[in-house]
Order: sequence, then structure tokens, then C-alpha cells
Amino acid sequence: MIKRCLIFYFCLFFSFCLTIPSAFPAEPDSELEEVESTGISGERKLALLEFSLTSASGNSEVVTLFTGTELFYKSSGNSIGFDGNFYYGESSGVINVRSGEGRLMGAHDFNITNYGYLLGTLKHDEFQRLNLRTSLGVGYGYRLISNPYEELSVEGGIGLQGEDFSGSRKDDYYHEGRIGINYNYNFSKTARFVTKDEYLPSLSGISNYRIRGEFKLIESLYKNLAVILNLILDYDGSPAEDKIKNLDTRIFAGVGYNFF
Repeated sequence: MIKRCLIFYFCLFFSFCLTIPSAFPAEPDSELEEVESTGISGERKLALLEFSLTSASGNSEVVTLFTGTELFYKSSGNSIGFDGNFYYGESSGVINVRSGEGRLMGAHDFNITNYGYLLGTLKHDEFQRLNLRTSLGVGYGYRLISNPYEELSVEGGIGLQGEDFSGSRKDDYYHEGRIGINYNYNFSKTARFVTKDEYLPSLSGISNYRIRGEFKLIESLYKNLAVILNLILDYDGSPAEDKIKNLDTRIFAGVGYNFF
């Protein structure tokens, strides 16, 4: 019930915010045109700090606060990006959620459609009995669509995965594959939709796989301030223990500040 109300009110708020920018003085903005003219050699940078109210379901049924960050820099066909999330909540002095995750990705564009990448990730989640999961992999990406308004790319790669569990399951190290889909659509100069999805199968057993989906709506209110609606789905085909649920869902509604 809380989750449904959160989605409804934020969608209403988001729709209202689409009309906000017209109330402020118009400023010259050729961002979309610049993307088209710079190609792979142009410079792009992002430093977004986010604070949100979070509704979680799955292994943690709570409403709590969330903080996250997203950093990105690209120049001359080379880019590096980092995004990290931290969740913490307690009720009556008892911790009911504490987890964190982060990923660092570096990429090199061979041309406007082809690129290679190096990806490192880590995750900690007490309520999944996961002390630490780390991975390091390489891969290739191809942009199916690339224009100032829309971008769609697919990625494929391979990596080494390490898992340290706190329950009865033994720690594990194995090679995994990766199939990723990234999509970005600009509704206007102030509103955009972003999704990042990936399928991560173990190369040593078909039953051991994970699926992660992230869907984000961002509306810039004025200058560097934005409102954000974010949904993250995490599915683990082989959880640490039988009583741990396969699917974790988190819905975020909050504000963000972009320093550039």
C-alpha cells in the first residue's frame, strides 16, 4: 500500500514538474545540438548527488532513506563512470536494512558505434547474507541508436566473480558472462528517461545467474536541482539460503543535485 501511494504521488509530482521550467526565465541551451556536433571527441561530465525516500520489498520490507551518487566524465572518446548506492534504516533501535553497492566502468570508443569497456563492481547486503560480492570484467559494446535525443546500446562481456557469504553457503569464485542493455531518451532539455539492464549467468552452472534492471526518470527543475524517480530490480537465481527471496525491489522518490 505504501509503495503504491509513493508511486502515485511521485508520478503526479513528476507530471506537475514538467510544467515548472516555463515559469522561469528561459536560458540559452544548445546541449542537444552540441551532442550532435561533438561526436565521440566531445567532452561530457556529470556529478549527481541524490537523496531519496525508498520503499523496499523482498528480503527487506521497509520504507527508509537512501543516498547515492553518479559520476561520469568523457573526453576524446575515453570515458570513466562511477555510481554507488547506500541504504540504511532502523526501527525501534533495530537495523532493518543496511546494504551498499558500487560500480566503476571505463570505456574507449573505437568509433561512434563501437567501444570496449572494463567494469568492476562490489556489493554488500546483510539481509541477503552477502558479506561482499566483487567482480571484474571486460567486454564490447555496440550503439544501435546514437543521436542527440536517443541512445541505445548493447554490451557483451566476461568477468571473474567472487562471493563471500555469512550464512551456511560456502564462498564461491567463478567466471560469469554479461549481457547488458543501456537506453537513454530525452523527452526535452530538462526531462529524460534512463534504463540500465543486465543478465549475469555463471559459466559453470546454468542455475546460478542474476538479473538487474534499473529504470530512472529525471526532471530538472531549475539550474542544477532535479527530482528523480528510480526503480531497481535485483533477481538472484541462486540465493545464499533457501529462506532468502530471489527478488529484491526498491523504489526511490527524491531529489538530486548536479554539480555541473
